[in-house]
Amino acid sequence: MRKTTAFALAALLASGAYASAADNSAGKEATVTEGTRDAGAAVTLKPAKAVPKIEADRSASRDVITDPAAAAKSFTFVGRSSDGKMVNVAPGDAVVKALTGEKAAEGSRAPLAEGQGEDPETGDEEGSRQIVGKDERAQVYNTLRAPYPTIGYLEMADSSGQQYSCTAALIGPSTILTAAQCLYNHQNPDDPWRDKFVFWPGLGGEKNIPFQGVAYDTAYVAQGFIDNYTDNYDSVWQYDLGIVTLQEPIGNSVGWMGYWAFPNMGKFTANVVGYPYDKEGFTMWRSACDVKPDEVGDYDIAYTCDVTDGMVGAPIYIYDQETKSRYIIGVNIGDFGEKNWGLRMYQALFEWIQTVNK
Repeated sequence: MRKTTAFALAALLASGAYASAADNSAGKEATVTEGTRDAGAAVTLKPAKAVPKIEADRSASRDVITDPAAAAKSFTFVGRSSDGKMVNVAPGDAVVKALTGEKAAEGSRAPLAEGQGEDPETGDEEGSRQIVGKDERAQVYNTLRAPYPTIGYLEMADSSGQQYSCTAALIGPSTILTAAQCLYNHQNPDDPWRDKFVFWPGLGGEKNIPFQGVAYDTAYVAQGFIDNYTDNYDSVWQYDLGIVTLQEPIGNSVGWMGYWAFPNMGKFTANVVGYPYDKEGFTMWRSACDVKPDEVGDYDIAYTCDVTDGMVGAPIYIYDQETKSRYIIGVNIGDFGEKNWGLRMYQALFEWIQTVNK
């Protein structure tokens, strides 16, 4: 790549505030027991509509991130705080490097070993209904067992007061990861931002509320998710990742998920955990499925893990048998045809998260 392009990209860093955040990508597993949980006073959860999965043409924009300068601008954070203020944060230097094709961050993990990924954490779980072939979802009853306290129910409201829900996962003491479509609704152009986000970690049902909900500080999406929209989802799916910072560091108590941009992925087993709308309200369910190399694109993952509305934003993660750790490698965003669809944790996206994760 020519030096002039690199200099032009670097100049973008001066166009907005940039704050380096801690590296929380390795994750943190906390021991959570009945004695350490704290639901506080009696809580009544609000009935909500699930943010629906969006269907799109997966092939329409698989190679859209081809202009590094334009992509760097697209990776500017656009945030809305809980008091209604708008925030802009320029992409970090590492994002620019990833977009120009420079080497991945130091410490980059090796490709996944063939067949890795299935989470050995099972238990008193069950499945029931047909979705893609046999429904292999299983309800999680003990949501205090790792990694389940780090995954939670995300509630929100639009400008009319309608309640919605998605799934999200802690990736730092005060940061959750979800889908951008949960935070910003293109179908409501007059007021696209949803608001009043509350994250309920380890929620196991209407009467199984191990922790109080945590209110948000700021919700972020990428500039490209807003500006590149052209009346269909095909134009923005590659930016469909949302970051929400919370007002309290609940992750210090329940832990958080690791995340990583694995450069090469052979056949592996994906795990997806979330809050499906077609099951009993506010209950957590898990699913696992094998993913083949030809189902992994540069920016996305196709898979047959059973997911439904309500699981938009759910983490797609692998269990690394070498390190005995879990790493988010994508986010559930929708479906196309007979398969479900996730945004892959590609290198620039990983570095983008690192900019504000705290």
